[in-house]
Amino acid sequence: MAEHRLFPIPDQLRPCLPDDNPVTQDIADILAELGVAFDEQGLTAPEATPTAETAVTEAWTQALEAPFSQVEHYLAYVEDRSHYGTHQGVKGLEFPRIMVIADDNHTRFKGLASYETLFEVKPLGPDAQKKADKGEETTIERTRRLLYVTCTRAEESLALVLYSEAPDAIRRFLIFKNWVAEDEIVMAETHGSYQKAAMKR
Repeated sequence: MAEHRLFPIPDQLRPCLPDDNPVTQDIADILAELGVAFDEQGLTAPEATPTAETAVTEAWTQALEAPFSQVEHYLAYVEDRSHYGTHQGVKGLEFPRIMVIADDNHTRFKGLASYETLFEVKPLGPDAQKKADKGEETTIERTRRLLYVTCTRAEESLALVLYSEAPDAIRRFLIFKNWVAEDEIVMAETHGSYQKAAMKR
């Protein structure tokens, strides 16, 4: 979007532009001309403002570098025309078939929710354990709520896809808790090792 100047880039977003972008190059040319003018007047040229390394800046950088086809898909998502939804976005809705993707490595809830902690693959951290000992809410309760919200959206069929380095441990947990029957679990091999367990009902 930035490369082809599909829309004017607001000043607040200029630090997010890639260095080889035409808009960025225009700014660099202007600053270079200003530098000469400042030298002629015996003035000190303003120093370039360093790029702010923040999550917001990084997010906008990715957005500005995105191909327009992705923007089109994003528009479909925000207008509820997409086949995909977030944990919170599907609250109160129902669908004939649901596939829930549970992947701690790609979650927005890092530190707040963890499927591998819920399924006892990873233990609670020391601080979370202290909260649990006091009867306070931990990652386990928050993750269980997220899982409940997504799984109860299914009217007829539910597939739960779990990405994990320890799928066997998750399999044992689910069977022991009677959350699924043994014949409902399918282990899928990815990248040469069993990293994914898929449960379907």
